[in-house]
Amino acid sequence: MSVSVKTNKAALDFFNTEAKPIIKIHPTQEKVPAIVSYANLYYGDIYGQTSEEDLFCLLAQPCAKSEHHHHQGDHHHNYRDPKNGAWTFKKNTEDDLFTHVQCGLADHIKSFNEIDSANAILRSIDVYCLGKQWMYHVGKEKGVILKDFLNKCIINHTTTTSQQTPFVMVELGSYCGYSAILLAKAVRELYPNLDNFHLYSLEKCEKFARIATKMIQLAKLDKYISIIIPYKQSLTKTLRDHTISKINYLLFDHDKNLYLKNLQELEREGFITKGTYVAADNVIISPQLQKYRNYVAKLANNKKKIVSTSLVEQKLEYSESQQDLKDGLELTIYLRDPVEEEKV
Repeated sequence: MSVSVKTNKAALDFFNTEAKPIIKIHPTQEKVPAIVSYANLYYGDIYGQTSEEDLFCLLAQPCAKSEHHHHQGDHHHNYRDPKNGAWTFKKNTEDDLFTHVQCGLADHIKSFNEIDSANAILRSIDVYCLGKQWMYHVGKEKGVILKDFLNKCIINHTTTTSQQTPFVMVELGSYCGYSAILLAKAVRELYPNLDNFHLYSLEKCEKFARIATKMIQLAKLDKYISIIIPYKQSLTKTLRDHTISKINYLLFDHDKNLYLKNLQELEREGFITKGTYVAADNVIISPQLQKYRNYVAKLANNKKKIVSTSLVEQKLEYSESQQDLKDGLELTIYLRDPVEEEKV
């Protein structure tokens, strides 16, 4: 199944437009791969001390300051301007991010497989968000937790259902496609023989949906991910129209005021059943999500124990220099069918 986005002619024109490279190459290193000019944004100006091969490998490493320069006491890193820190939003940042990713990967992406492509894109996004402008992606640290939670979900699925049963993931809130790429890549990486899985990512903003689509195609994962612009009136009708009847893995990362409403709607309509795993992002940083947490806690404390749920505390993504920005993920596993339990 390919990526699908309902859009208009203007959107198609945007989709087919190739971003123009906006790259500053050090005058003495004109042959350095384009990818490193963006890595330089976070790692600092190191052209004179690092080989071309090492520079290209920067984005194949975890996003952290270069150990080499840390030990040298190098003070020439280009850290993100505080004006672009957590909870700041700039116009056209999402377009700038895609240009950054596309130009940074340049022709090298053609030789990458889907795992390498996805890794390079995720790390390129991390570099941008750490070095230039904060953005609302789940980020690397939360990504590790989501991947582990997904692994447990797949193990449960494969041990309790037949091999032919599809594995369905739903994400509410695509944004630029970071978490969709992260999750689909995780399945391909951990379970390369699990071909009957698909991730449906719902995004109400057409601009974000287009950018996410392009990111996913760049990552070579469009076979496994569909970006959907949902109906305003009904989440469940949107899902049914895309032949979804049951959700195995669900990620909430959209409008914080809709988490609880959407969870209860999916419960009532039978999309959430025994064995559904639900991850909810930003449950600490967003005060309005306390109601969501109270609800799943109530389900967990029910005498029939409909769910098990736990809070995993984390820092807000890309907020390394702002120590007080705590955040977290609520991870909930349905041990029983919620609708059936309500009828009893």
